Amino acid sequence: SFDHGLVEVVLLSEMRMHELWPLRQELEELTTYSMEWLFQHLDEATRRTDTLVKLTRMLSVEGLKLWMLNLKLARWDAQNKDKNQDLYPQLQDQMFFVNPPKAMLWAWAALVRPLLPKRVAERTHLVDTSWSFRTCLSALVSSLATMPRQAEESQRISMGSFPKKVSR
Repeated sequence: SFDHGLVEVVLLSEMRMHELWPLRQELEELTTYSMEWLFQHLDEATRRTDTLVKLTRMLSVEGLKLWMLNLKLARWDAQNKDKNQDLYPQLQDQMFFVNPPKAMLWAWAALVRPLLPKRVAERTHLVDTSWSFRTCLSALVSSLATMPRQAEESQRISMGSFPKKVSR
């Protein structure tokens, strides 16, 4: 169930960004459908629990090299994120960049964070750990596994309700 929100985990070093650029039209459609699907389920959990339920994003920067980045895709993705933020302003809660390079930590603190709106800066975190991201993720999954689970299958959200194919 989505009663406590949802954590989206992205391993940036495993994304093949250069292969995604030609598929941006399909990505835009998939993002539109997935954001609506996510919003509907988080909104339902918010209404049921009477507590605001949101999305938390964890982005692993560990192992990401500059040559892996596609700046056109990054700009395009940022524009789409802005559009989605306008459509679903209450959806995202926190964003964590895990294990960024030291230069990124410095640039964030000295250059980027002061220029961002206060609300965005307060919800964006750079986390430098001595653990690998996979170890952190394993610890998170282990702690979540010990949380009480709801027994009724009917209350679980099925990925089967997600559209299998995007048609034009």
